[in-house]
Amino acid sequence: MAFPARIEVIEALREIALGGERDATRLRNAAKDMEGAARSYGEAPNGAIYAAIAELAECVGFLVEWRIGVLNAVADAQRFGIAARERVAIWSKDRTPDGLIGQLLNVAETIGAITSISDVGKVAAALAAVPAPVGLYSEHKRTSRRVHQDDSGSKPPPVELTVAFLKFSIDGNPLSETHFVSPGETHDLDIEVRVSRWPAGASALILEPATTEHAGAYRMPVFSLTAPVGPPPYQLRQQGRASIVVPQHFNARPYEFKYLARFEPMGSEQPVDTVGQRTLLLEGIDLSRQPLTGYRHVDQKLVELRNELRVSSRMVQHELTDALALAVPLASMAAQSVQDNLFKTAIAEDEFQERVRLFLRSHPNVGSALEEHPHAARGVTDLSLRGIRLELKSEKVDRLSFADCERFVPQAASYAIGSGKRLAVLCVLDGSPKVKPPFPVEDGIGVFVHRTSETPIYVLTILVQGNLAKPSDFSR
Repeated sequence: MAFPARIEVIEALREIALGGERDATRLRNAAKDMEGAARSYGEAPNGAIYAAIAELAECVGFLVEWRIGVLNAVADAQRFGIAARERVAIWSKDRTPDGLIGQLLNVAETIGAITSISDVGKVAAALAAVPAPVGLYSEHKRTSRRVHQDDSGSKPPPVELTVAFLKFSIDGNPLSETHFVSPGETHDLDIEVRVSRWPAGASALILEPATTEHAGAYRMPVFSLTAPVGPPPYQLRQQGRASIVVPQHFNARPYEFKYLARFEPMGSEQPVDTVGQRTLLLEGIDLSRQPLTGYRHVDQKLVELRNELRVSSRMVQHELTDALALAVPLASMAAQSVQDNLFKTAIAEDEFQERVRLFLRSHPNVGSALEEHPHAARGVTDLSLRGIRLELKSEKVDRLSFADCERFVPQAASYAIGSGKRLAVLCVLDGSPKVKPPFPVEDGIGVFVHRTSETPIYVLTILVQGNLAKPSDFSR
């Protein structure tokens, strides 16, 4: 039973590695067969290995569905990728990387880190290359027990009771990893789940949020799904209403809610294993009432960069807060420069530094904390805020794109390293004569990652466009 299932899994994985899309269902079915075969090994180590291969094969099946969905522009195709990553995270937890399990943990790590559909084939090939041991069953243990006339033999174990969170959507839009919602407004929150089976005696499936947030800061729905009819598995949907009551500060983390499942009445089968996208991160910043720069697209870009840096490797949160205190007014300067042409001609770096210093000191979040010319890494930095170094550059001749700013990154990163920081800020003025219109301000704001070892240094970069031509010049 195990050998044919394993061969079927390998063949399906190899087809997927070659780009096959129709083999996702074949792989999932073979994985189910292999999982059933694993149970027959009893306590033998091979049972755990076969079960692990089956679990990872199912995750690869989710990745194939993700690839198909993306290529065919299917709504919310990302949920398959999220399900695969969540399942391997659960499977990998507390496992010892010994022998074949260690090889399978490497495959699981690859699945958990996958970001491009072009890597799905590579993951399938890696799993297919893991050798499966010869099936040796556990030794039968004799037991003595009284046989009753009504004892017709052992019953097969019930199918695992699983609730898979397939889809959350807010106001009809698929839920992002961190989703922005307008505070003080009511939003539609829709849920879609798949239930592997319905326990006898259960009248409803309750899905309720668990959180550490203050109770008065939010209103999240509790979903109650009534018992369905027909054979399992069941796919169920329901709508609810959600709202963030209290807006959050720019430096505050998103509201976090995790939905848990249980059956009613309480005497029904418990607990319920939940998988998939069951955690909601809701951003409740009110950019209309409390803007960062006064330019909405720039504000949204800053929020995106903040979220990206928060989860970056080895990021120190208080350093990020200080770096953003510099980046926000600098981004505002970049936006004002495009709107009002603040820098009408090319200027030297010394003059640019003086104007930036005056501009930053006028902001209450910076003020007197701004230092000028502190020393770091055997060099003299331009400006600094609580140890976060700000490097300034001024280009007079060549027009710059954001990508061109990368050549200034090593110097800024060196100052960060010399100061014991993981983050620096770079502001570049493009004062070259312009023969083309400026590009959107937010396209000149981003992060470069500098690596000289395994520890990354992040350089938050703002490109200021100056010496702009008049719009009427482009019509001549």
